[in-house]
Amino acid sequence: MGMIAYCGIKCDECLVFIATKRMMKVKKRIANSWSTEKYPLNPEDVERYGCKNGDKIRQCNISFNLKSCVYCDNYPCNKISKVFEKNLDAQQNLEKSKEIKDIEKIECENI
Repeated sequence: MGMIAYCGIKCDECLVFIATKRMMKVKKRIANSWSTEKYPLNPEDVERYGCKNGDKIRQCNISFNLKSCVYCDNYPCNKISKVFEKNLDAQQNLEKSKEIKDIEKIECENI
């Protein structure tokens, strides 16, 4: 499945992560395509060195000692909803990973 960030996006498929490795031109294009009226993005906002490295979603997960947003009592919150607006797979990835962990936990308890 590859590395999945706190937000549920697969890192190797994250356009923001990929853009960080490329030129400002690409960052501008992504900022324009991901921007919404409610959540505008600038090229400076399109910066990832791996989400597990320093963004607000990461910081929130660390502060609550969570492995990902799906385990939070406030899930889905405003921060993660922004991600879901533009990356439809992110929510499915998170919920699928939680489902797998829950099944593993049940299996371990029944041993």
